[in-house]
Amino acid sequence: MTTQNTNSPLTAVEQDIRDAAEVATLEQHIENLTMRLKDAKARIAERHPEKGDYVAGDFKIRVTVTNTLDAKKIAEAFPPETFGDTIYKRAVDTERFKAHMLVAGRDLAEFQKQSAPSVKVL
Repeated sequence: MTTQNTNSPLTAVEQDIRDAAEVATLEQHIENLTMRLKDAKARIAERHPEKGDYVAGDFKIRVTVTNTLDAKKIAEAFPPETFGDTIYKRAVDTERFKAHMLVAGRDLAEFQKQSAPSVKVL
């Protein structure tokens, strides 16, 4: 009778299968936990809509409320045509830049940077 060696190293494909299954399982757990966390925080915020510290047994709950500027409302009240550089900043339009380089017959490589590898299990 022959027995298989269970200590043999995994092939690259077997490692990918194992790791992909682990990623898929962990992503599902993270999604479930994220939903539970969001729901729990929403329930607390519903009970304590004002900022402040609240005692909850051995825990202290801190509720914060922030005020942020609404860029759309600012743009409506202070149009760029009128206020220009006084409150607006210029930025490179990368789509127009790509079109310009294409027309000029220039390569984009010198202006590109590469991100770290991103892995997604589908």
